Amino acid sequence: MPSIALLLLGGVLLGKSGLGLVDVSSLGHGLETIISLAVCVILFEGGMTLDVRGYRRAPVVIRRLLTIGVLTTWLGVSAGVWLIFEIDIKLALVAGSLVIVTGPTVISPLLRRMVIRERLHHVLYWEGVLIDAIGVFVAVLCFEYLSASDDAQVWTPIGRFMLRGLVGISLGIVAGYSLTRLLRADLVPDHHVNIFVLSVATVLYGASNALLHESGLLTVVTAGLVIAVLKPAQLSLIKRFKLQLTELAIGLLFILLSAQLDVRGFIEHGPKLAILLLFVLFAVRPIVIWLSTFGQGFDTAERLFLSWLAPRGIVAASMASLFALRLAELGFQDAPLLEIITYAIVGTTVIVQGFSAPWLARRLGLQRKERDVWMLVGQPPLVQPLEDALAAAGVIAVSVDEEHLHLKQTGGDDEDPDFASDALDEGITHPVFGDIDHVVCVWEDHGLNTREARYWANQIHTQSVFRWDKRDIGTLPADAGESIWQDLEPIERIVHHIEENTWAIQALEVDGLDDVGRYGPTFRPLFFVEQQTAKLVSQPSSIVRGTGQSVVVLKKRIPSLSDLVKQVIILEGQMDWASAIEAVGTAAFDFVPPETAAAYKRDLAERESSLPSLFGRGVAIPHSYIPDLPMPRCTLAIIPGGVDPGTPDGQPVRLLAVVSSPQGRPEIHLQTLSSLAEVLLDAGFVQLLVRQSSPTRALRLVTERA
Repeated sequence: MPSIALLLLGGVLLGKSGLGLVDVSSLGHGLETIISLAVCVILFEGGMTLDVRGYRRAPVVIRRLLTIGVLTTWLGVSAGVWLIFEIDIKLALVAGSLVIVTGPTVISPLLRRMVIRERLHHVLYWEGVLIDAIGVFVAVLCFEYLSASDDAQVWTPIGRFMLRGLVGISLGIVAGYSLTRLLRADLVPDHHVNIFVLSVATVLYGASNALLHESGLLTVVTAGLVIAVLKPAQLSLIKRFKLQLTELAIGLLFILLSAQLDVRGFIEHGPKLAILLLFVLFAVRPIVIWLSTFGQGFDTAERLFLSWLAPRGIVAASMASLFALRLAELGFQDAPLLEIITYAIVGTTVIVQGFSAPWLARRLGLQRKERDVWMLVGQPPLVQPLEDALAAAGVIAVSVDEEHLHLKQTGGDDEDPDFASDALDEGITHPVFGDIDHVVCVWEDHGLNTREARYWANQIHTQSVFRWDKRDIGTLPADAGESIWQDLEPIERIVHHIEENTWAIQALEVDGLDDVGRYGPTFRPLFFVEQQTAKLVSQPSSIVRGTGQSVVVLKKRIPSLSDLVKQVIILEGQMDWASAIEAVGTAAFDFVPPETAAAYKRDLAERESSLPSLFGRGVAIPHSYIPDLPMPRCTLAIIPGGVDPGTPDGQPVRLLAVVSSPQGRPEIHLQTLSSLAEVLLDAGFVQLLVRQSSPTRALRLVTERA
């Protein structure tokens, strides 16, 4: 449920049209100060959460929304207000300017709930943050035009509009860069960073407004964006604090502003408001989206969704209240209409679009499937490959290493949970970080691993936090999540193996019930993934069988096996040993000239007829040397029916591997045979291979073991 819908309702019920418990008039001119400071914090936080990478997903559309879209919305709504309410065209222009904005305080929670396509998300969020400052500029331009003296009605407001943009952008860039330099120089103690940045933002806002009225909004948005781009080490800490202040500001402002509304005005103008709302929702916004997305590859479903979702927020409401008061003082009798029109559009778009947008996204096929979000905190050699493997399996995963984790121990005991932790350097308002469901802690340091797990257990839920830990479970704190993968070696050894490239973490596909044969002694399943949802595999024996799955495994690497097997062939039907050698030899030597290949085949057939290269367990490995061969290569032949050249163990050969090595390099030849033998010693894996009917899949299974 959109929280702003409840705040609007609560403000009306508590205000002068309801119980009368909130008397906004008691604040006097202090209301303007509260509104100004709250909007300053909201937009500063919005600027810091803008994702420059997201802008690159649809830069043309975003630019058009902020230019053509602004102009179309302003003039379109103004024309509607003028025709429907029959008021002064100047006042109608002010009314139209007030509903240009679609603020981040409304858009961001909706986007988090819906999890729509990425480019739609970025378009709506960038529009929401930047259009606040632009909309205010246009609104102030209209207000100044309306209240200016006759000899300055045209050029003075326009000149101030352009100068306001120049001051806001310039001062914001300078302030954002300077603040980042101060933070990077560690001139501000960590425990003072939040209050220091808040103070700078509010002083910056006030100073910019003192230079030029209403330039402060663009200044703080620009400063926030500059800080987000430069990314000081304290950025995540600042974002979290600003998000909390933003939540406070939203609740405060919507209660105060809606408490002063007179419901009788809405009832009196009900029919006209209904016509205006239909015009805004079903005419103005669709035209804006069509103009902005034309020629940019947006399909009909995406355009329909963007046309529907444009909820107005706190900036529109606050500006409407301020302008209504000021214009009433200047003698404009229809000034109260500004509040009525603006709040009608704000309330309708927030409630109607807020409730219907997730449903519409699903019906249009634009909502990404809801998936669990996993955060992996710990050693980079572990968390990064874990993140990559989960992502390859279709799971949303975020990895955070020690470079982005800031821990402050306040007690002497390493089991003391009283510390501050922040691993979200991308910003808590990002949709990924805002929806973390599970946390896995993988630190070499046992105390750090436990403290981090206890912190996150307090943030989400104890049962959703896991520790990779070898300690006896009875010695671990109950509130530090669940200990996992205790059968594995200690983390420091795993890290060493991965850094030495002898072990690896990767995602594998599960295609059938017989796939469990691939999990031999060199594989340890860590996660099973089904329909983009990951489940931890606590014990190696708890292997889930079925199709449509993926598995994330920790595996022992066989480096010499990499790129060794070049092809797999399947020899169907009944055949003798000589026919099998002839067939596999034809495939094995296809990379040399025909005359040379024929000689190698004859040599191979002669050697295998006199002394077969039997490995046992249904496997044979004929091998040869080839001059000028840069690297060893192997051709693997699967013989489902089997062939018996007189094997000592009585098992017919079903897997035939022909190895060719560079002549004069016996050490490489021996290493190659050793690596191949390590794989073919796995009886379960050999049985899995000989059951394959697809050479491509068989080759993939072998390649996975490298």
